[in-house]
Amino acid sequence: MPRIYFYKTLLKLGIINIIRVGLYRFFVKIKHYKEKPNYYFKVEKKYFNRIKPYQLKNISFNTMWDNSHGYFGIKYPSDKLPIWNKNFFTQKISLNTSPWTEISDFDNESGDIKGIWEASRFDWVITFAQKAAMGDNNSVEKLNNWLCDWLNNNLPYYGVNWKCGQEASIRVIHLALASFILNQTKNSRKELLEIIKFHLERIDETKGYAKAQDNNHGTSEAAALFIGGSWLYLNKYNSGIKYMKSGRKMLENRVRVLISNDGSFSQQSTNYHRLMLDTLSISELWRSKHNLDFFSDNFYFKSCAATNWMYQFIATSKGDVPNLGANDGAQIIPLTSSDFRDFRPCIQLASNLFLKSSAYSNKGEFDDVLTWLGLEKSNAKLPIQESIHFQDGGYILLRENKNRTLVALRYPKFNFRPSQCDVLNIDLWHEDTNLISDAGTYSYNAPKELLEYFSGTESHNTIQFDYRDQMPRISRFLFGDWLSTNSTDFDYTKNYASSSYKDRHGSFHKRDVKLNKKYLKITDHISGFNIKAVSRFRLPNKKWFIKGNIVISEDGERLEVLSESKYKIFLNEGSNSRYYFRKEKVCVLELVIFSPGRIIIKFMF
Repeated sequence: MPRIYFYKTLLKLGIINIIRVGLYRFFVKIKHYKEKPNYYFKVEKKYFNRIKPYQLKNISFNTMWDNSHGYFGIKYPSDKLPIWNKNFFTQKISLNTSPWTEISDFDNESGDIKGIWEASRFDWVITFAQKAAMGDNNSVEKLNNWLCDWLNNNLPYYGVNWKCGQEASIRVIHLALASFILNQTKNSRKELLEIIKFHLERIDETKGYAKAQDNNHGTSEAAALFIGGSWLYLNKYNSGIKYMKSGRKMLENRVRVLISNDGSFSQQSTNYHRLMLDTLSISELWRSKHNLDFFSDNFYFKSCAATNWMYQFIATSKGDVPNLGANDGAQIIPLTSSDFRDFRPCIQLASNLFLKSSAYSNKGEFDDVLTWLGLEKSNAKLPIQESIHFQDGGYILLRENKNRTLVALRYPKFNFRPSQCDVLNIDLWHEDTNLISDAGTYSYNAPKELLEYFSGTESHNTIQFDYRDQMPRISRFLFGDWLSTNSTDFDYTKNYASSSYKDRHGSFHKRDVKLNKKYLKITDHISGFNIKAVSRFRLPNKKWFIKGNIVISEDGERLEVLSESKYKIFLNEGSNSRYYFRKEKVCVLELVIFSPGRIIIKFMF
């Protein structure tokens, strides 16, 4: 990629953010960040007190760590203590006990670091607190024992699990949630508050780096500082005031900068949007339950918009959503036993907190999050989902068949760095089935071919020109030469959407999408390529057959291809990743097109 595009990309990231990252790396190099001798921290035996159980009946709880280990939304039977520095997937142990500043995020010896971090996000703290609240007398003791073991093996600021400020933030939030569930936020044990103090100091030191990312790191770390700082303050620790004020200021800033007026978030990702929204929800809940000062009007305006954005993306009766953008398996409020891909608990909580309405008026497991957090369910109901255009973020959603069919079109509107080459990607859902699907992420530390596949153009339902990605890759998480749309159209009355772009090589793609009750019609206009263009559609993993210009599934779905250009049809095997570090097979329809023209795909369901 020519240097001019590299420098243009850096400018789009923002001069201030570049300076923040530069300062962070400089301070790491000169060992500016504090390192504490191991004897500075004393591990205690008790952090939470026993409680009288609540009168809770017929309520779900986070079962991921109930006689099992939960990794990225999947349960693995086990009742043993985790080995905190062992990668669950590779089974390799990190023996690095150096200060966190000397540890790499990408260690090829132990594998994807998230395989180590996951157990140290403290989801199990929530499970044990919930079980104690329901009358399991041994759960508080188990919670204390696991905390002791974690601290004995993760002394402050040393080892893999102190590497990331966001990981420390998630631990703070989960400890605060457990304390809330156990009704101990205002009479917390000093041993527990000492843990919080160490975490807040770690988070506070590198909050500038978190802000530079312009993503969920900033919102998560700000929320942890606000919640943790106010928690200390509520227990008469004056040191908490600075963290509380710093966290509030940072959270207000991140909400103002990263969330658009239509609710779109800086990260083009449904899962990261949930993480951000849950972060705002738990911050508001903590504020209100402890009678702290309100956030700004802008905070609530943006929170309402972000809630509506998430609500509109719900695609199925089970709460699933398009697998849009990056997905690291994060879920910051794991209070129910619902599947990781069920977004309804997030929406039900946020809609009641911010919109004073229930997204779902019927009863369901998604209501249990309200019960656990001491909230009354609103009798008011959100308006029914509809076809909608999120112009700030670059998304158009078309709905039909009383919302049993959803089409999501992603077009290039990059105010922040894109994480995947998914321009003009189509996602199609019909009667709870994802008929045309996005590939997801799989792993941030996968082999090069997998990393490039899952984030590249090949794994999306769009056009690839001349073997290249839509945007050139600069680094693991950064693409250059961000695309922008030439034209965009949305007609609510006709359930029609359209957008187009031209890349720096002169390749042009315009996609028209029309949805009705019986079929989806996709019309692509392409030109400006040298060798070939490949149009891909990622279909469910079932038997498909090619009959001339028609592709038919064993269950009766049909795709009809009409083209002005010479083309060939292939059915190949591809991969999807709906859960982090897990792959599943899909069938990929590929149209290899050899000359410019118009291609029409009619998907009948």
